[in-house]
Amino acid sequence: MTRLLGVIRLSMPLSYAIKDVLQGVLRRQCARSWIVEPAAPQWFGTGENFSGFPSGHMTVATCLVFVLCREYSRYRWAWIAALVGLGAALIGSDYHFVGDVTAGAYVGWLVGWPVDRLPAPWDGAHRSLEVSSVGG
Repeated sequence: MTRLLGVIRLSMPLSYAIKDVLQGVLRRQCARSWIVEPAAPQWFGTGENFSGFPSGHMTVATCLVFVLCREYSRYRWAWIAALVGLGAALIGSDYHFVGDVTAGAYVGWLVGWPVDRLPAPWDGAHRSLEVSSVGG
């Protein structure tokens, strides 16, 4: 549990920060504003309606689901179904385009995968506490 919380504590804020950078650089128009004004440019725009790519909800949720699938593999299909449901809801409610959701999932996976494989400093400290309390 300590490892799971440590990985979540590192990966989720990191995925959010990377999403913010990508949204700030790419500046893709959100789906709802494009529906209202479809002739407007979709990329590199200015204003509050240009932060749709990649989907932040999907980025952070995919990062979390990746870590949960590795830790609680018994419920893998439930986690994946919830993630697919989130993606469908974001597209169906016109918050994001399909590409936004797909890119968000990819960015979340790209962050969750390497962070999950980092040597965790909290693992060693936790094990040494267990050994010292048993032996002492």
